Amino acid sequence: MAQQQKPTQQTQNSIQRTQKLEFYQGLIPHPEMMEQYKQIDPSLPMRIVGWTEEEGIHRRNMEAKIVKHSYNTVVWGYVLGFLCVALISVLCYLFMINGNPREGMWIACIIIVALAVVFVLRKVPKVGKPGS
Repeated sequence: MAQQQKPTQQTQNSIQRTQKLEFYQGLIPHPEMMEQYKQIDPSLPMRIVGWTEEEGIHRRNMEAKIVKHSYNTVVWGYVLGFLCVALISVLCYLFMINGNPREGMWIACIIIVALAVVFVLRKVPKVGKPGS
């Protein structure tokens, strides 16, 4: 048979705790918080809104620069790739007309394979990525 224990002083005087959690997500603080900021400094809410607008303008400008830089990088890659192919073609032609057709053929084959890997198949090594 189980014995019943008397309630101890701890269980009789249990403590209840209540916690209230509010969550607000946005670019600027919640309007109630802005009112509290206004009590500290009347100009603070407008300054916070101004900072938020300036940050948004800066972010959009940076995104535009990143897109423009990416586009320019691709264009320069194509231009330099074309120039490399033209230069290698001239080099191979010079080898062939000067009596070295096998050397010209090997240079052409190696360069064509390398260019196929880099420009056609888009095999760019991932540096610094885990698992690469």
